[in-house]
Amino acid sequence: NQQYGDAFDGSMREIGHPLPGGKAQMEQYSYKKRGRLDFFETGATVQTDVSYSAKNFLLSAQDAKITGTLGGDKNRRTTFRFNATNEYGRLTTNFNVTYTRQQYNVAAQSPYWEVFNTAGWIDLKKYKNWRDTASEANPNYYYNEYYQNPYFIKDRIRTSGLKDDLFAQVVLGLKVTNWLSLNYRASTNSRGDDERTTTEAFTFNDYAHNVTHKYNASTDLKAGVNDQTTKFNRLNSEVYVNAEGSFGDFTVNGLLGQSFRQDRNRFVAVGGGNLIIPTLFNVSNRTGEAGAVATQYQTRTIGAYGQLTFGFKRWAFLEVTGRNDWDSRLPQANRSFFYPGANASVVLSDALPAIKNSRLINYLKVRGSISKSGNVNLGTGFGGAYRLENNYFIAPGFPYGNLPGFQGSTGVNNPEIKPEFVNSKELGFEIALLKSRVNLEVTGYLQNNTNQILDVQVSRGTGVNNATVNAADFDNKGLEFDLRLTPLVNLGDVRFDFKGNLSLMDSRINSVYQGLEEIGIGNANFAIVGYPAFMFKLTDYKRDPEGRVIVDRLTGYPSLDPNVKMFGNTMAKTILGVTPSIVWKGLTLNVTADYRGGHQVYHGIGENMDFTGSSARSGTNGRQRFIVPNSVYDDGTGKYVPNTSILTANGGYGFYEATNTNRGIQSNYLSSAAAWKIREIALIYELPSSILRNLRFVKKSSVSLTGRNLFTFLPKSNQWTDPEFNTSTGNALGVNNNSILPPNRLYGFNIMFGF
Repeated sequence: NQQYGDAFDGSMREIGHPLPGGKAQMEQYSYKKRGRLDFFETGATVQTDVSYSAKNFLLSAQDAKITGTLGGDKNRRTTFRFNATNEYGRLTTNFNVTYTRQQYNVAAQSPYWEVFNTAGWIDLKKYKNWRDTASEANPNYYYNEYYQNPYFIKDRIRTSGLKDDLFAQVVLGLKVTNWLSLNYRASTNSRGDDERTTTEAFTFNDYAHNVTHKYNASTDLKAGVNDQTTKFNRLNSEVYVNAEGSFGDFTVNGLLGQSFRQDRNRFVAVGGGNLIIPTLFNVSNRTGEAGAVATQYQTRTIGAYGQLTFGFKRWAFLEVTGRNDWDSRLPQANRSFFYPGANASVVLSDALPAIKNSRLINYLKVRGSISKSGNVNLGTGFGGAYRLENNYFIAPGFPYGNLPGFQGSTGVNNPEIKPEFVNSKELGFEIALLKSRVNLEVTGYLQNNTNQILDVQVSRGTGVNNATVNAADFDNKGLEFDLRLTPLVNLGDVRFDFKGNLSLMDSRINSVYQGLEEIGIGNANFAIVGYPAFMFKLTDYKRDPEGRVIVDRLTGYPSLDPNVKMFGNTMAKTILGVTPSIVWKGLTLNVTADYRGGHQVYHGIGENMDFTGSSARSGTNGRQRFIVPNSVYDDGTGKYVPNTSILTANGGYGFYEATNTNRGIQSNYLSSAAAWKIREIALIYELPSSILRNLRFVKKSSVSLTGRNLFTFLPKSNQWTDPEFNTSTGNALGVNNNSILPPNRLYGFNIMFGF
């Protein structure tokens, strides 16, 4: 709203209701650029690493203290690692163990929605001290009648915990003969999580209840506690035999092995939401029944695999592979699945004398492969282990006395689920020119994905939300380019290197479940036959045949089309990365940047910001009535006439808050997901030996400055946030909302000493 400078006249305005005693709450009516931004603090990470290495072992320790951008959020992570290797004749041994302990205390509820609902001219940071019972920051007196103080939100419900993670691995190698070796690898990963979420009580006083009639003070807030413990263990075992030999110009290398993986998990949680003594966070300190959950699962995957490689004169190679897995998450009839592969390569620069003797070409290799890979995409947790039959759980409110009650899961599981497969074909070449200063690698690939496991949306009339099925068959294709110019420039003390990569990708849905034309997989993502994986389907305006928005000729308002419409794809089609590096004497500057484009993102925070009036979009017309852009109206004869004079009946809250004319029209919040990002800039200085010579024990030292996520360049259509911030990490991407916090920019420095 700064473009309408006269709107903020700098006068003192009354906000909320008068405090007890009649004192008015006042705020200067002037836009505060950092009003909401100052709610977030500058997080910090202080990390210390110490290591000692000798001929056959390494010992290291790391300690990291982290504070977050939400005040009070903190995390401490401590890691110890030991690695030892030794040889006893034909026997080689390796042992490594890593132990990590993590302690944390973080907000359990995001206050982002409450921050949205703070006007831009409010100095939000002055409401930080909400525990002061006489302060206007206290929930009893907070000026906003409909939303709580965001400082209160983040402080009231906290999650603290302790995580212990132990990883240990033993590797044994026995050289049986000069051509035969036997290898065994065993590892275990054990993790224990103890976590507690506490909810503070708050009792509103008579002023809040009766004087201000605050909407958010209608009910006193009870104290609660939830304790949960997770124990997880993963056991891996792998044994393989390797044989190799040469016969004249030919070499043969064979490998045969077997692998085993077992996951075991136990989760127990107990909680109570009505504590008797509000400051005693113990589940036994409660009235009513405690809530309790207990789950456990065990999954196993066994694999047998083999590999055979043939070489000719060390410039031609053929490799054949095969693997069979047995996965306990699958039904017995489909538990075993096999996937083979083959690849071949020829180093032409060694095979052809004309190239071998070339001054231009130093290395030239062509390669190709065809393979099939299998995957059980059911998840590794409790859900992955129990996806064959429908699950039933104790219903909320039960047991009621001696009366039990159960309810089914909200998803339909599948007793006939099959593994998904990816059939891949790939061709490529690698070339090095001008004494390996120019290196180029080009790869083209085609992937056919079959039996893809998806949670498809179903009608709520069935009583469930989704069903797990082998739902889609689609193709991925693409080209990848990797260029390295090392060095691009070399002038004495100055060296400039450049690395770049380009990926061009596309996909096409060939078929979906049971011959349907489309299926929804959640987050407004759809698999639609003949289109890329995946497409947006969103609500839109009612439009005329030319695509113009139809408005009411009396109110000037547009209206919601009852039919959802297809828009763009959710996955990037183009990724370009560049990594320039400049070295001058002991100083090195590294930059990492990339571009992603060809896809779209839906900003759920957009409708939230329109509702509160905190979006640039809602201030475009200065809260005044306006003509809907590119709109037409029916002149009463069925003919659509361009709208040049009919203003909306309301240009402020009455328009932007309404669902049928604005917020419920999702296409308003769809934008290009294209972005240029400067991912990292690092400046490193290696101290010269002339300085270190005077330091008796220091052998090497460096100082570095680093910045990450420094700059993001977005198209004009994206006025909301970083398109990489998603509410989901699964297949259904491209959607954000107010449950995620804003992106961060990171600055850091590092000092290293070697003794």
